[in-house]
Amino acid sequence: MQIIEPLKTDKKLVEYLTEDVKKVGVVFFHGVGDCVQFMTSFDKLKALYPKIQFDLMIQNGLGEEVLFPNAIQTGITEIQEMHEYDYIFLVHFPVETDPTCTKSELCCKTELGITATTGHKKLPVYPSKLIGLHFFNTALPDVFNTPPEIAEKVWNEVLDAGFVPIELAFQHVFHNPVNAKYPFIDCTVRRAKADLKTLLGLIEACAGIICSVSGPLHLALANHPERVFYLDKGVPITRFTYYPVPTVNVNNYQEGKVRMWLNELR
Repeated sequence: MQIIEPLKTDKKLVEYLTEDVKKVGVVFFHGVGDCVQFMTSFDKLKALYPKIQFDLMIQNGLGEEVLFPNAIQTGITEIQEMHEYDYIFLVHFPVETDPTCTKSELCCKTELGITATTGHKKLPVYPSKLIGLHFFNTALPDVFNTPPEIAEKVWNEVLDAGFVPIELAFQHVFHNPVNAKYPFIDCTVRRAKADLKTLLGLIEACAGIICSVSGPLHLALANHPERVFYLDKGVPITRFTYYPVPTVNVNNYQEGKVRMWLNELR
């Protein structure tokens, strides 16, 4: 097994690919953005040399295995012991010093030795992890608002379940100044222009909506009642719909109920 570092040799990868070469490890210890660009070149390399097994090796623990499930997760020390390979090639993926080509094209030209290719590899599509939350009511805040200590528990359960919470509280023309943002909320639309179409688009993008009685609650019930979780402060959801919307009593909060519902959304 020979480890090839392109920065230390003038030979390109294809110059090592003689007829007796059977297995080559291609080490790509770079970030997600570079990986997505490089994969078009890697796929072309495999297509040009179908008799050789090329294994993509990515760095352990960076998460690229989600995008490239067939890649081998490893580290620089482990590579030294991979004697089953004829060659292990460490891709530098040089910075685009040539203004006439992309990074991928430059890599093909200076390191791989194949006809230049570029573009981004088509990736798997994953469901949204965005969860919209609204804790306030404009007209009757004392009756419907979720108390801050309970709202924070709900927010944290969203985070604990691996989702991304966003507060859907626009400061519209009828905004009640009593409904100030709770201190723990670190993702909100309050600074954005209040627009109903924007709110509807956000609700559409959310995997789930968790609301007290509010405009966003009813907008979500109109199009996606199956995505709604109701924060009940004493007025049951049956006052608004007979759809079996899951709820939690904010006056007697049951910890973990929001998290359980989110786990069912996966």
